[in-house]
Amino acid sequence: QDLWVELFRPSDGKMARFPVRCRIDNQTEIDYLLAGGVMPYVLRNLAGGGGAPAPEAIAAE
Repeated sequence: QDLWVELFRPSDGKMARFPVRCRIDNQTEIDYLLAGGVMPYVLRNLAGGGGAPAPEAIAAE
């Protein structure tokens, strides 16, 4: 899947935007994607909420 990355460059105060391709190779990466990223996945696991949202939550989006 093609996505866009947007980043802020503190050195000159400008935003940069460029295309990237998302590649998912295994179930762990799917879990990260469904959780909204690695950090949300880790934080949900630390909080006891599980890494990825329930399938019914995804269907509601």
